[in-house]
Amino acid sequence: MENKLNQFIQHAIASQPISGTSLISSLYGDALHHRGGEVWLGSLTKLLEPMGFTDRFVRTSVFRLQKEGWLDVEKIGRRSYYRISERGQSRFRRAENKIYLAGQPDWDGKWDLLLLETADKDEKVRLKKELSWLGFGQFNTSLMAAPQLCPK
Repeated sequence: MENKLNQFIQHAIASQPISGTSLISSLYGDALHHRGGEVWLGSLTKLLEPMGFTDRFVRTSVFRLQKEGWLDVEKIGRRSYYRISERGQSRFRRAENKIYLAGQPDWDGKWDLLLLETADKDEKVRLKKELSWLGFGQFNTSLMAAPQLCPK
């Protein structure tokens, strides 16, 4: 049975490459979020190894997610346990609603516009990334826009 599972995984990976960081993020959001949201880094590495992800790649991806505020780390002895941060929980809830909610809210033709006035380039990039998660698109270099949705 294990051999068939490995064959299936290898076929799926070969047919469409997987972003490791996106996979780890999805794993936390879809599976771990509802079960405490914490896992030992070694277990995560072992889980992703059959999919071709190296220990180093998993560590780098998890560190990146921690740096971006999605995960918190707790070290117990020599082991690192990563769990979804409060900020990450809020983001996962928004993403979950966006992905899994049936039907789209009505739209009355109005827009929400946000003008980004920060001079700091890194901050502007971070804000644009965060706003895109919320459904905003870039209208020009400093203006983000999203449809103003009507609750049902």
